Amino acid sequence: MGTDDGLDELVAEFVLESREHLDRFEQDVVALELDPGSADLAASAFRALHTLKGTSGYFGFTRIGSLSHHAESVLGALRDGRPVCPDRTASALFTACDLLRTLLDGIEQGGDEPDVETGPAEAGLRACLEPQPATAPRQRFGETLVAAGAVTPADIGWAVSRQAGGDPRPIGAILLEAG
Repeated sequence: MGTDDGLDELVAEFVLESREHLDRFEQDVVALELDPGSADLAASAFRALHTLKGTSGYFGFTRIGSLSHHAESVLGALRDGRPVCPDRTASALFTACDLLRTLLDGIEQGGDEPDVETGPAEAGLRACLEPQPATAPRQRFGETLVAAGAVTPADIGWAVSRQAGGDPRPIGAILLEAG
């Protein structure tokens, strides 16, 4: 058995483990759509990508490393409660996930990263971190729900009073559990 066989085995193991990390990342992003204020979900998705980024660096897979880094930045902002563009975030993260899967498929088939352009996906992730324009002030989550007809102002008041009484959950989680 030559050294190439050993490297091929390591790369195959990398691809297998990376797909597991991407599955975790994708599940967390889906859950984040339902509970956008969850620091725990953002942290879990961040950890999955952080591991993927670190391992890809060992093999010199720079496209995976760079794309993972940009997605990590968005997840880090979500985890830390910093503002992100809510209209773009989920889409940008799902695009990154799909592209990371494409890169892994190429590695599995050819042993190296395919020549896939990651720049547009990375730009989409960076755009999630850009400040909102002053002409379009960000609407509060409760106001968005009321405008959509999902809840009444009284429901929002009830959820806010729960928070004031010590409930640490975001308003969306309180309302979701209450039905």
